[in-house]
Amino acid sequence: MKYVTKKTTVALLIAITLLIATFFGGCASIPVKTNGGDGDVLPKKIVVGDRTYEVFSYLRDGEKWDYHTMVERAKEVDAHLGQDDGEYLLDYQGDIPVVFRERVAFFFTGWSHPAYYNGLCYIIWSGDKWVKRCHEVSFWWLNRGRVLRRIK
Repeated sequence: MKYVTKKTTVALLIAITLLIATFFGGCASIPVKTNGGDGDVLPKKIVVGDRTYEVFSYLRDGEKWDYHTMVERAKEVDAHLGQDDGEYLLDYQGDIPVVFRERVAFFFTGWSHPAYYNGLCYIIWSGDKWVKRCHEVSFWWLNRGRVLRRIK
């Protein structure tokens, strides 16, 4: 094993990454619906502080995660929110309905991270609170990702 080359190491890392992606991709494909149908039903609207948001899944039936599709769909439905709304949700996170915990990640397609290609900021439930993450979007959250449109 002491003669492992750099190419072999890279090949092994790619293979491991693909195995992990296959595993988590399959787990993340369990449907989480925003309204109607089978599976978990999540609210279509939430009130956080003095703001009201409409909740959207950026995926259509049968689609799998894709970073560019998420950004395009968010823009289509005017849910291309940025840092102001992301930080607002963190400030008033006690108002986010419990049903969203550990089920979704809220993506803010107008809040990017310059250090990463396809890097976005999003908030997820971690332990006992909602936390911000800014880095290249994790593939296992994208199927459960939601975007928000501020309506008030």
